[in-house]
Amino acid sequence: MADIGMVVENTDHLSDLELYRYLVDDALLEETILPMGPGGAWHLSPIGSGSEEENEIYLRYYADDEYRETWRRDVGGVLPPREKPQCDRDRFLPGHEPLAS
Repeated sequence: MADIGMVVENTDHLSDLELYRYLVDDALLEETILPMGPGGAWHLSPIGSGSEEENEIYLRYYADDEYRETWRRDVGGVLPPREKPQCDRDRFLPGHEPLAS
């Protein structure tokens, strides 16, 4: 996928089966225009962006302390406890940039 400009990220909270289902049932069914040219990439994430549940997943598993504090201050919500994701695959995926922690 990385060879054609598709980067999958934020998958460590999913089991292998859940990731497979996301790819087959959701991500790869979307019509996508892949980036043309060097350095471009289409980023796929099972988290999405915006719903309360998606924000909670990001804050729980992926957000660094600085982002969590900024979110708490700006949104005023209760932060979910940090949890270690069940898998450790994202850092091995092609095109993955490590998250600051």
